[in-house]
Amino acid sequence: MKSDNSRLLAGVSIMASAALVLAAFSVVWLSPRDASTAKAQADSAKPSQITVRGTGSISVKPDTLVMTVGASIQDTTVKAAQAKVTAVMDAIEGKIKAAGVAEKDYKTVQYNVEPVMEYGSPEKGGAGAPKLIGFRVVNMLEVTLRDTARAPELLDELTSAGVNTIYNISYTFADADSLSKQAYDLAVRDAEERATRLAGLSNMNLGRIISVTEPSANQPGILYGEMGKGAAGGGVFPGQQNIQIDVIVSYEATAK
Repeated sequence: MKSDNSRLLAGVSIMASAALVLAAFSVVWLSPRDASTAKAQADSAKPSQITVRGTGSISVKPDTLVMTVGASIQDTTVKAAQAKVTAVMDAIEGKIKAAGVAEKDYKTVQYNVEPVMEYGSPEKGGAGAPKLIGFRVVNMLEVTLRDTARAPELLDELTSAGVNTIYNISYTFADADSLSKQAYDLAVRDAEERATRLAGLSNMNLGRIISVTEPSANQPGILYGEMGKGAAGGGVFPGQQNIQIDVIVSYEATAK
């Protein structure tokens, strides 16, 4: 009987050991698969990201003209040159006011007094010291004209008043910020439409905006023209300006 009990205990011990071995193999072989499945499920639950570039563009006729006008006059003395320039600038101001330009829309942007020297020509044996022959006085105003249709007429009147230097004629906008906002709104709307199409093609739902950036600084463009010294008004045309804004927008996207 004792021998039978010993054999029974030995059998139970062997079976228990076998069970432990099988359990170990189950842990070794089943755990990695379960972990991989869990990771895949977790990854599928995470939102993906869709990033697009949106463009907003509007075409607008400029409503403001900015120009620099004035006089550059030389005489034998500073006093004489200044007197002549002052007379021209007084006439300029009269023409500007007559055109309905407010005082806040014109200002002095340059006033120079410089000596004028004569240098001897080596070919004529004049290699001596330079000689002072007079002074040049330059006085320039920046004028903002809000009634752009009057630009050609005003330029003609200014040259008649003695203006001999006109440059930096440019068309721009009185409310550039408002125009930029319109272009930004169009750019963001364009980005959303593009992202929605991409999400549909990928069988995904488009989520919230994660980020919005600009690829570069965007500002409404300005048309520049230039008129040489002593030029009359002639044809000055504002045309149309294209204001374009680009944005890069990232959205969350989840599987359907």
